[in-house]
Amino acid sequence: SKDLVEIELDWFEKDDEVKLYCLGVNQDENMNQALKLVDRYHELFAKSNYDGYVKKPEIYVYTSTAESEALLDKIDKEHLHVRRINENRNLVFATLKEHSVFDDVDKENEGKEIKGDKQMNVAIIGLGGYGMELLKTLSWLGQAKGYYLNAFVFDGEDGREKLRAVAPDMLRYNYLGVLDKDEDAGAKGRKLEQITEKDASYSIHFYNKIDVKTASFLDKISEINKKTGLTSVYVTLGNDSLNVQTAMAIRRKLARETGSIDDPKLYAVVFDTTKTELLQKADIKDVNGKIDFKITYIGNLEQAFSQETVEQKEVEREGLEFHKCWANIND
Repeated sequence: SKDLVEIELDWFEKDDEVKLYCLGVNQDENMNQALKLVDRYHELFAKSNYDGYVKKPEIYVYTSTAESEALLDKIDKEHLHVRRINENRNLVFATLKEHSVFDDVDKENEGKEIKGDKQMNVAIIGLGGYGMELLKTLSWLGQAKGYYLNAFVFDGEDGREKLRAVAPDMLRYNYLGVLDKDEDAGAKGRKLEQITEKDASYSIHFYNKIDVKTASFLDKISEINKKTGLTSVYVTLGNDSLNVQTAMAIRRKLARETGSIDDPKLYAVVFDTTKTELLQKADIKDVNGKIDFKITYIGNLEQAFSQETVEQKEVEREGLEFHKCWANIND
């Protein structure tokens, strides 16, 4: 078999769509392959009359490193499209497209008299790559009119400092307009009447140095659920087995307290596709046979490398329409 960069590039017919995917586990190798393909395409178009003969070839590259972003931004892409793919971000988009966080909130509030915004009360267990992208995406979705995000973030290290390192501006808007909170810079120095509907606003609560195998962790989840009524919980600890164990422990704790296995919606990341299929087929109950755990398993290998997840074209179209509505752009 040939390496991707060694394949013939001039086999296409008129108006063909040409797509190449650099999706290996090694991100540096993905970048090297993409850069070599770009060079080869430039040579091909320089000596051949292919411009306008075919649609611009598309190269998709799985890489999330800072240097890859800088390199891909600088290369000449006159004859082709080069897309840098953040695996965790795309998985989050695919998950939220299939399992709408708005649906979770709406079902929780069905039949209730709502005053003000519907509360999107979400717990994220583990602020690694997937958990961080999930938090960033939810903070954006939480700006939808009629909704307000309360995120409860649990991490074995310092979740606030992790967020500050990758998205410091998110902390600027944390608790914006909430008068009894001043942990972050958002509410300081601004009067409530100065805050407009154009300002991002959400509340992110951090619980650091948490051991998910302890009773105190489950007690805190229970306390938050009693106070707020969690609408969804995402377990994203970076280990399939630990994610499943933690999700089961959460469901067992809350189901025994509330008598419900339907609320909150409970999601666990399981990358192993075989394990996901087995878990979905198995009728798993707790030791006394009374509690069906009712966990939705997300983020598996098959989903991660599907064409829909990689390209995200439908999500991008919907995202653009969503943003235009939020920004009141009509054309």
